[in-house]
Amino acid sequence: MDRDEVHFFCDNAPEHHNPDQLDMDGDGFGDIVDRCPTVATDNNTADTDKDGVGNGCDVCPRQFSLTPPRGARRARPKRVRNVPQQGDADRDGIGDVCDNCVRAANCQGFGDGPGLTPFAVGTLIDLDAPDCQPDLDPDQARRGGSSCAA
Repeated sequence: MDRDEVHFFCDNAPEHHNPDQLDMDGDGFGDIVDRCPTVATDNNTADTDKDGVGNGCDVCPRQFSLTPPRGARRARPKRVRNVPQQGDADRDGIGDVCDNCVRAANCQGFGDGPGLTPFAVGTLIDLDAPDCQPDLDPDQARRGGSSCAA
């Protein structure tokens, strides 16, 4: 079908020309179609925030909300959405574009420093855990500030 001379039933990306059949993570999905080619996952096309980086490799996998939390003053719309940059300066598993405290690790014991473990892509992380991205000064702001939990 894709004219790469690999039979349809053996082709790891039957709709894409890939005669080399590369599959870095060995999950059966060819790298050419795998949104997270370095981490074996069951759903290799999942990309919740539609930034081109698969959920298994994305350190900022959620779409940003434009609706302020209940009871909060009206927030200005966020200007950064669905960007594929995957920097994580504090290595806490939350990408810099969606981290409420870019310079201090504040998610489930991941990060650089004493007693912390640097986050590695493919490690499970609970983004909804109370110890992940807490906002200590109840202003509902999710970005920066001097009240970052460390």
